[in-house]
Amino acid sequence: VNLTDTPLAPPEEVKAFNDAQAKVKQAEDKLRKAQNDLKAKKGDATPETVKQLAADVERLKKAVPPQYPV
Repeated sequence: VNLTDTPLAPPEEVKAFNDAQAKVKQAEDKLRKAQNDLKAKKGDATPETVKQLAADVERLKKAVPPQYPV
């Protein structure tokens, strides 16, 4: 077991952080797809949609709890 990667936080704190990070990644992926669709002029992506998704990503990033100590 590599103890340098073992979190020094309660499991629920680790889960909350990891879940929040996953939500950010999911939102970033959705934003990237919308930006690509807008550039390629396909799908139903609009500048407003991209702007809203970018705002969602920022909001989610701010909501991520601080990283637990390892």
